[in-house]
Order: sequence, then C-alpha cells, then structure tokens
Amino acid sequence: MKQAVIFDLDGTLLDSIADLAAAINEILKRHGYETLPLETVNSYVGNGLSMLLKRALKDERQRKAPVEGDEFQAYLKELITYYRAHCMDQTVPYKGIETMLLALKEKGIKTAIVTNKNTLAATELWEHFFKDVITVVVGEDEAHGIKKKPAPDMVLEALRKLEVSASDACYVGDSEVDVETARNCKMEGAFVLWGFRSKEELKKAGANVLVETPEELKEVVTHD
Repeated sequence: MKQAVIFDLDGTLLDSIADLAAAINEILKRHGYETLPLETVNSYVGNGLSMLLKRALKDERQRKAPVEGDEFQAYLKELITYYRAHCMDQTVPYKGIETMLLALKEKGIKTAIVTNKNTLAATELWEHFFKDVITVVVGEDEAHGIKKKPAPDMVLEALRKLEVSASDACYVGDSEVDVETARNCKMEGAFVLWGFRSKEELKKAGANVLVETPEELKEVVTHD
C-alpha cells in the first residue's frame, strides 16, 4: 500500500472545464477575439492559465493577431482575476471522489494536490472542497523558483511537505502533462479516464495504469 497519493486537480478531482471555458471566453470576448467551444478549451487545458490564454489567442478561429509582452500579461491578469471570482460557479468534484478520499484518509494514506493552476485559485478550491481530506496543496508558484508540471519540482515539494519519498507515493492525473510528470518524478502513476483526455491520448503519452472510477483508483493505491 502506498504511503501517499499526489493528485492533479482539474480533470482528476474536479470537473472544472465549464468554469475554465467561461473564464477564457470572457477575456477573449472583452478584447474582440472569437470565443471557443468547450471541446477546444478542453484540449487546451493542463499547463496553467498562461498557456491556456496563449493557445486560445493563437487558435485558428482568431482573426486578430495574438498579443505579447506587457499586453499579454495584462490579459493574463484579467483572466486570473475573473477565474478566481468564478472558479466555483459550476465546478464540482467528480462522482465518487469524496468517498474515495475519505477511504484513503481512513487507511492513513497521506494526500496532496499538485496543480498548474494559479496558487490562490487552487487554494480556494482546496479549502472549499477538500480541506478536511487533503492536507497539502501546491499550485503554480514560479516566482519562488518552483517550475510547473511536467517538471518534478511541484510534486517533490508536496512530497517534502508530506515527508514521504517518491518511491512510496503514487501520482494521479488525467493528461499527457501528468504522465510526463510522473515519469520525471520517477513515481508510479495512475491515470483517470473521467478527465480531460481520452484513453487513446493517455496511452499514446505512455500511461500504463488506467482507471475508470474513483473506486478502482482506491483499489490501485491501497493494494499491498
């Protein structure tokens, strides 16, 4: 049985795509860009809000050139502010997540969230949904030298806080970024099929442990 489980947030614990899509489309609309359908936004998430904005501005539907430099940073600030204010409008845990997390807690398994989401928004979501069952949250914090996933920095920081080694932990996510993150951390990984990527996409990225339900995930991480 693993001593700890490190979870990605969006697409793994939380079904947050509607709020992410609403936020990016609000910023695009404000500045005269074309809004994007949900499935397109879904394919653009996983690397944080900055990369989501870059991809949205460069989307083939756009008739305006993407902004750069200070203007891009101003758009990004607007996006972060809007998303923080609306990040719980439609976002909910996936069915079975809370039961699974309680079961891990009862077995004494430590848990953490590691996400490329802005640290403030990530912390607010953790406090609202998971504060009683997950003990550590690590969000995007490059200002303090912590590189985003798929670099191992954020996961290693979470493991340090949990006082657990990578060999005694399992990383759980839903995207190609997560598969690469687990590989870079030299950790066992389990990848969920209810999130933002298909089974085919995860397999192509190199995922070899795929789970269809939170109950199945619990069995994987508690197996002796």
